[in-house]
Amino acid sequence: MQRFNLCLPRPDGQPGVIDAYLSLARNPDAPGVVVLHEMLGVNTDMQRICDRLAAQGFHALCPDLYWRQRPRALFSEHDPDQREAAFALGRSFDADLGTNDLQHIMDWLRQMEGGPRKVGCVGYCLGGLLSYRVAACCRSDAAVVYYGVGIERYLDEAHTLACPLLVHLAAQDDFIPGPTQAAMTDWLTAVSGTLLLTYPDTRHGFARRGGQHFDAAAALLADERSRRFLTRHLHAGGAGTTASAGTPALAG
Repeated sequence: MQRFNLCLPRPDGQPGVIDAYLSLARNPDAPGVVVLHEMLGVNTDMQRICDRLAAQGFHALCPDLYWRQRPRALFSEHDPDQREAAFALGRSFDADLGTNDLQHIMDWLRQMEGGPRKVGCVGYCLGGLLSYRVAACCRSDAAVVYYGVGIERYLDEAHTLACPLLVHLAAQDDFIPGPTQAAMTDWLTAVSGTLLLTYPDTRHGFARRGGQHFDAAAALLADERSRRFLTRHLHAGGAGTTASAGTPALAG
C-alpha cells in the first residue's frame, strides 16, 4: 500500500504540494472526513482508518501535517530514537499554521468533484489537538478528538466551538493527566453539542492498531461511537452508510 496517492495544492499558492492519502466512498456525493495523524506521521494505521471511513460512506483524506517541517516524515513508536524524534517534531509543530492549513484542506475536500458536501475531521494525539482547534476556528460540520495532546492550552477557544464535538479520553493517559482532563471536562461540557467520553483502564494511543497500548475493546467502542456521531452530523438527514470504492490512484 503506497503511503500517499494524492497531491494537494499548498495553501499559500507557492510551488509545491501537500502529500495526502485519500480513500473514496462509493457514493460520489458522500460527505468528507479529514483524518489528522498522530506525531508518528501518515502510517499504515492512518491509511486503514481512511479505508474504514470510506467503507462507512465518507470520502476520507489524511494529509501530511509535517509538509512544512519534514515532508513525508514517518516514525515507529517501537524504536526509542524514532519515538524521540517524533516527539521533537511534534513539539516544534506550529498549531496556528497547521489549523490554517486545515481550513484550506477541508475546503478542497468540500468542493472535490463538484461538491459541495459536508466535511468533518477526526484527529489523534497531535491531530486530536488540531481537530479541536478546527472545531473552534474553522468551517467544519463535525469534529472527533482521540486523546488530543495540548488542548488545555487552547481551552479559552471553547466558547468559539461552532460544530458538534466528540472527545475520547484515556483514563490513564500519561500525556493528558487527571487535572488536565478535569479542566477539559469543566470547560468543554459547558458547551452545547460537545461530548467527552473517558475509557477506563486505557492509556494514550488505545485506538492505535499495533501500538504498545492498543486496547481492542475500547478502540472498537470509540470507533463505533465516532461512526455514529459522524453519520448523524455529516450525512444528510442522518442517512445510512454506503460501501467503499477503495483507494484511488491519483498521484505518486
